[in-house]
Amino acid sequence: FGFVRGSFTGATKNHRGKFLVADGGTLFLDEIGEMDLRLQAKILRVLQDNEVEVIGEPHPRKVDVRVIAASNKNLEDMVKEGKFREDLYFRLNVIQIHVPPLRERKEDIPLLTRYFIRQFSQKHNKKVLDISPAALQLLEEHTWPGNVRELENVVEKMVIFASKSQLDIRDVQQALGKNEPAQEFPTPTQLNLEKARTLFEKRYIIQALEQHNWHIQETAETLGINRSSLFKKMRKLGIAKKD
Repeated sequence: FGFVRGSFTGATKNHRGKFLVADGGTLFLDEIGEMDLRLQAKILRVLQDNEVEVIGEPHPRKVDVRVIAASNKNLEDMVKEGKFREDLYFRLNVIQIHVPPLRERKEDIPLLTRYFIRQFSQKHNKKVLDISPAALQLLEEHTWPGNVRELENVVEKMVIFASKSQLDIRDVQQALGKNEPAQEFPTPTQLNLEKARTLFEKRYIIQALEQHNWHIQETAETLGINRSSLFKKMRKLGIAKKD
């Protein structure tokens, strides 16, 4: 909110607060769910009265600020728990924009991955140019609990340890902490079409099961089949959960 010189010990010069700096524009309040309740009350007064009380000044100043607030927490739940002011929540929640997690917008992963590859290749002076389609598919199959920040971290790890110009499955597995060796898909000289189709179906179903922690109903819904059909395919393909 700002203060004037001499208003308290250590105030050696005037300081314009964020609301005064943003006057006539937009102020972005990130992670507002972390804000102290006392500060929430002060923010609410500014939003209601369009006035800022600068420490050391006798009268408040008028401000015209558009506020955008963001939170990765459920503010409605915080209101019920008494951790966030209900009046401030409704004051802020005029227009709500829901940003879906990365796992719900997998189509963004290739674009983001290649952007981070370019960024970290330059930062770490590496000559990594691209990522293989199979490795990209493995990234798309990950659940990404840490969203874009996690993807950024994983890509940086891959770039740092990369020994080739193109990232592959092994790079992804190492960055994600998966120790199992990469399974390259057989070539036409190794398997005929029927056996290749069976192998692909088996791997595909196993990946779906692992993604849903081997929950049969959820996996069946993802695959677009019923439970009994999934059980039949698992028995036919020899799929069983490892202890």
